[in-house]
Amino acid sequence: MANEVAELIFIPAPGVGHLKLTMEIAKLLVNRDQRLFITVLVIKPLSVNSGTAVTAYIESLAENNMDHISFIPLAPKWIFDL
Repeated sequence: MANEVAELIFIPAPGVGHLKLTMEIAKLLVNRDQRLFITVLVIKPLSVNSGTAVTAYIESLAENNMDHISFIPLAPKWIFDL
């Protein structure tokens, strides 16, 4: 039981500020327990400038070693299809 892995899925609100806070929590959790894997659903904001900031932030994170954290980008239209 001690070797079981767990996956968490985070869905931050659209915007780079929410994504940054989510990533801080995700990094803190995976640094504490290597059995955790986190998937972050990234909802691109409708604003072009905000979307560019989100993309740039995710690309900057990709430069770091983030074996336990992955991203799934979602288009903003997805929100309105519910």
